[in-house]
Amino acid sequence: MERVSGHVSVSGHVSVSGHVSVSGHVSVSGHVSVSGHVSVSGHVSVSGHVSVSGHVSVSGHVSVSGHVSVSGHVSVSGHVSVSGHVSVSGHVSVSGHVSVSGHVSVSGHVSVPGHVNVSGHVSVSGHVSVPGHVSVSGHVSVSGHVSVSGHVSVSGHVSVPGHVSVSSHVSVSGHVSVSGHVNVSGHVSVSGHVSVSGHVSVSGHVSVSGHVSVSGHVSVSGHVSVSGHVSVSGHVSVSGHVSVPGHVNVSGHVSVSGHVSVPGHVSVSGHVSVSGHVSVSGHVSVSGHVSVPGHVSVSGHVSVSGHVSVSGHVSVSGHVSVPGHVSVSSHVSVSGHVSVSGHVNVSGHVNVSGHVSVSSHVSVSGHVSVSGHVNVSGHVNVSGHVNVSGHVSVSGHVSVSGHVSVSGHVNVSGHVNVSGHVNVSGHVNVSGHVSVSGHVSVSGHVSVCGDTRATFAYTFLRWLLILTVRRRGEVAGESLVKPRLQGCLCGISSRLLKTILVVNASNEVVFV
Repeated sequence: MERVSGHVSVSGHVSVSGHVSVSGHVSVSGHVSVSGHVSVSGHVSVSGHVSVSGHVSVSGHVSVSGHVSVSGHVSVSGHVSVSGHVSVSGHVSVSGHVSVSGHVSVSGHVSVPGHVNVSGHVSVSGHVSVPGHVSVSGHVSVSGHVSVSGHVSVSGHVSVPGHVSVSSHVSVSGHVSVSGHVNVSGHVSVSGHVSVSGHVSVSGHVSVSGHVSVSGHVSVSGHVSVSGHVSVSGHVSVSGHVSVPGHVNVSGHVSVSGHVSVPGHVSVSGHVSVSGHVSVSGHVSVSGHVSVPGHVSVSGHVSVSGHVSVSGHVSVSGHVSVPGHVSVSSHVSVSGHVSVSGHVNVSGHVNVSGHVSVSSHVSVSGHVSVSGHVNVSGHVNVSGHVNVSGHVSVSGHVSVSGHVSVSGHVNVSGHVNVSGHVNVSGHVNVSGHVSVSGHVSVSGHVSVCGDTRATFAYTFLRWLLILTVRRRGEVAGESLVKPRLQGCLCGISSRLLKTILVVNASNEVVFV
């Protein structure tokens, strides 16, 4: 065993087959080869290559301008600066800063309480614990766990099959692949693809310019911005804003307290809860419940197999299919088809330019405008005005407290109750019960073969009947028709008139 209590300065090569213990500084301008243990209590400066097959313990700073190869454990209490490649098959423990301009390969554990700066590739098969900052310009491959309390900046690819815990900011310009859990308390910025098979927890902002694939749960307390596709097989919880221009596929529950902007497709097999605004330009498919207290704007198709609760405005330019209940406290505008098998409760205005099929109860406190086809087999309660320019088929109950204007076709086999005025310029066919408490103006075809009840003036109908009979040129028949009608019309406001009334486009009225 070689012991040196003073400083050591060598301008040539150093080859030692035994142990080396130096209590002073070591300066070597050539190569260093040691087959035993090396213990240095001072600073170490080597301008050549360093090869050690035993353990290395340095209490001072280490500066190596060549390659470093160590098959044993490395313990350094000072700073480490290496301009060449570093290969360590044992554990590495450094209490100071580490700066490596070459590649780093470690098969054991790495513990660095200071900063780590590597301009080459980093490959670690053991655990990595760094309480300081980490800056890597090359690729990073770690087979063990990674714990970093400082900032992490990587310009290359990152592959970690173990757990990753970072208490500060993370910036990666390459791809990130993690098979374990990821816990980041700072901001995360990744310009490449991200693939995580474990859970992801981020308390800061997340910005990803590539694709994101996560097979575990995702919890983010900051904003999330992803320019690529997002695929998550676990639960997603985001307390900030979410912006994804690509497709989003989530097989678990989604909870977002901020705004959500997705120009791509969204597919969620769990429940969705969003407290902010939602803007989706692609298709939306949700197999669970949807709760949104903010505004919802969707330019694609919407398919929800659970319940839908929205307290803000809803604007959908595509088709809407909801087999569950729908509750909207604001305005609803749909330019595509609407199919709802559950209950519908809307406190705002409803504007639908496509087809509407509702098999359950519908309650609307605002105005309703439908330019497409409407099929309602359940109950409909509208406290505002109703304007229908398309086809309407009602086999259930309909109650309207406002005015009704129909320019298209209306077919009612169930009950209809209107407390306002009715203006019909199109076709109306009623085989069920009809009750109107306001004025009725008909310029189109009306066919009623059921129970009708109206409280409008008898003199108006009587004048209309006489006028239309005269238009037909049946003056001689007026004296025969008028007495028959008078007995029926006098009691029309107090009892049901069970008969058939036909009014065509020529204003012809005939009782059969």
